[in-house]
Amino acid sequence: MSQFMVGRQPIFDAGLVVRGYELLFRDPSFPGLNGDAMTADVLIHAGLDLGLGSLVGTKLAFVNATRAFLVGEQELPFPAAQTVIEILEDVQREPEVMAGCRRLA
Repeated sequence: MSQFMVGRQPIFDAGLVVRGYELLFRDPSFPGLNGDAMTADVLIHAGLDLGLGSLVGTKLAFVNATRAFLVGEQELPFPAAQTVIEILEDVQREPEVMAGCRRLA
């Protein structure tokens, strides 16, 4: 198995209770990867190699999503009830993206 890193940043509520973790791509050896590749890497390693439960337990998993994941060109393999999709700031608001967001919600 190859080495990899997944960043895990806690997300707190107003009472400082951890509600979930943002899962982030971390690999200094590949600084030029695009958003699709970074999201896919996090999903593969978090979901398949480590298991989502080992990273977030029963908490929510916050995952950055590029346009490809929002419109269904790439799949989000995590359970819907445990996943919060964060839309990257460079994703354009267009009908296909909006329809994908409704489908994923």
